[in-house]
Amino acid sequence: LAPAAAFENGSLVSYETGVVRRGQTVIVRDGRIEAVGADGEIQSPDAAVRVPGCGRFLVPGLADMHVHLSRADLPAYLDAGVTTVRNLWGFPDLLAMKAEIEAGTLEGPTIHVISSGLDGTPEKWPLTQLVMAPEDASPVIDGQVAQGYATLKLYSDLRSEPFEAIVDDARARGLEYGGHVPHRVGLTRALDAGYRFIEHLSGYEVVLNPDGGRGAFAWRTIDESAMEGLVAQTVAAGTWNCPTLEIFAQIANHERAVVDNRRAFVRVLHDAGAPLLIGTDSGIGRTQPGVSLHQEMAQFEAAGLPRREVLRIATAEAARFLGAEDDFGRVDVGLAADLLLVGANPIDEMATLASPIAVVAGGTRVR
Repeated sequence: LAPAAAFENGSLVSYETGVVRRGQTVIVRDGRIEAVGADGEIQSPDAAVRVPGCGRFLVPGLADMHVHLSRADLPAYLDAGVTTVRNLWGFPDLLAMKAEIEAGTLEGPTIHVISSGLDGTPEKWPLTQLVMAPEDASPVIDGQVAQGYATLKLYSDLRSEPFEAIVDDARARGLEYGGHVPHRVGLTRALDAGYRFIEHLSGYEVVLNPDGGRGAFAWRTIDESAMEGLVAQTVAAGTWNCPTLEIFAQIANHERAVVDNRRAFVRVLHDAGAPLLIGTDSGIGRTQPGVSLHQEMAQFEAAGLPRREVLRIATAEAARFLGAEDDFGRVDVGLAADLLLVGANPIDEMATLASPIAVVAGGTRVR
């Protein structure tokens, strides 16, 4: 698109209220939404590229809040209407990709970054930041901050004392932290320690499983009577959860008990007001970049969440988690022009988002 574009005769829908406004014009300039109003009331700039909406729906781009990026995968996110991603394990080329996208020299979604994983032995992934003793914490965090990371990912095999040292240091610096709940720490302690986010519902299954098992198959058997207390602790801590339902269904070979119990727990979290994120863990060889976000959204709906709520979590709630409510997640004046033109109202037909007619990222039409 040129510096100014006018989307005319579009339909806008609020995921907050469900209200549909037809016959709307949206003006985009310099990557942001400059004006929104009824056709005829909003004057399209003379030099603007005019895009006829033909009554179709102009909606916010989607956010995948748990990915592992590669350059080769960037086009697949845009193809699927994903205009924002949160990368959950820092690596050298990540910050270069982010800078190139922001400069407009590389096509891709807006990238939000988190450190490489802070963990104990055994090392499970490249670039693992080993913190085996309390005195290791500050130098490791120094290194991550120096690279440009303001959020720390904590991982499964951190020992107890290094965990406490990381938390103390991160709090002193004003850094956010979360990730996996370390086995030796446990869920309650992680919540008490101020985890901002938990990935994969990690740690919950250990408490819910009568035998204290962990991992995907521990969800086969859970004590439903323990859910309410865990959820209350989560709400009190203000901790967000990114359940990654689809990839765990795949890991468990779609075993019905595992799938149903994880969905049920997501429903209980949601109904209690615990904040949720939609993410896929794509990029590690199971869930596919881009398309798997639509599978994850379908999982959330199958868990019993209203479709409008699923759509809100995949857009405005992602922005709220990132402290970016005034930057993306809605079609509103001043926000980033991350937009999808789709053929139907997603509240009526969520699958319409999987095949967008047009994708606009940062004000530039990329599909």
